[in-house]
Formats: sequence, structure tokens, C-alpha cells
Amino acid sequence: GWLYLNECSPTLNNNIIADNIAFDEGGGIFFKDFSGTIINNTIAGNEADDDGGGLKCVDSTLRVKNTIIWENEADGSYDQIDDSDGGSSITVRYSDVEGGYGSYSSVIDEDPDFTAPGFGSWDYHIEGTSPCRDTGTSISAPGEDYDGESRPYGSAVDIGADEWRPTFTGTTINTGCQPYA
Repeated sequence: GWLYLNECSPTLNNNIIADNIAFDEGGGIFFKDFSGTIINNTIAGNEADDDGGGLKCVDSTLRVKNTIIWENEADGSYDQIDDSDGGSSITVRYSDVEGGYGSYSSVIDEDPDFTAPGFGSWDYHIEGTSPCRDTGTSISAPGEDYDGESRPYGSAVDIGADEWRPTFTGTTINTGCQPYA
């Protein structure tokens, strides 16, 4: 997996944790004896040979906010989030989790509409049509996104590591005028 956190209490924000493979559990992140928060992260396309393709928690307290957890796979069970050890407490809010998680209305289960996800392109920015746009919360959200651009851009913070912005392309217009000399 991408990260193994044991006996610590950090806050992780603005990370794209994607396309990793764990030969055991926790394809994206494995938490053990952990108490912390992950805010505005994108955890996608990870794989685990056992359980917890996206996140695996053992004896941990985890708060997840403004985070996309999508298209992770586990050969065992719990593709997105594995909290099956009985000693973990996970709270997910204002997030997009494939298959859903918990009963909070702020958790959506909709394709986040990444630009070009997967091996080779690795572009996990969200598109303008993403349901993750303007649906997060500004409480404890970082002031900048993964690219160092300020957030929010629009009416609210976006879910995930990326704060969507329109792409502007230049257009050349030939007016036939000559520059003033």
C-alpha cells in the first residue's frame, strides 16, 4: 500500500493516493492504533490482496471528511473501507464513497468524474461535471488544494484533493489591423 500508519495521530490532507498495490491489507492506507483525520484526499484505484482496497483500520479512530474513496479493490473483502476488526470507529462525512458508507446524507455514492484516472495517465483531477464540486464543507478544510490553488473556488469546497477550476484555452483572432507604430 501507499502508507502504513501505526500508533500516531496526524491529519492528512490534499493527497492523491492512487494506483497502489498491497500484498496484504490496506491498498491505499493501513491504519493501526491510529487516531486522526483525513481531509480533502483522493483515494482511488488501489488494490489489496486481502482486505481493505482503499482503507484498512485496526484498533483505530478515523475521521474522514471531503474525501473521494473510489474504484479500490480487495481480493478478500471491503473494497473501499475495511473497519471489520471490531475495535475501530470510522466517521465519514462530506465524502464520495463508492458503495456508500454510513447513513449521513453528506456522503454521496456517485462517479467523481476524474479527468483521466488509472495507470499511465494518473490524472485524478475532477471535471466540471463532477458531483464532488461545491459539495464539501469548509470546516477544517485546507486553504489550498493538491496543486497549491486556493479553495474554495465556487460556492463551497470541493470533495477530494483537487479544487476544480475551469480550463481556459487561448484563441487567436485575426482582425486584419496593423500594430500602431
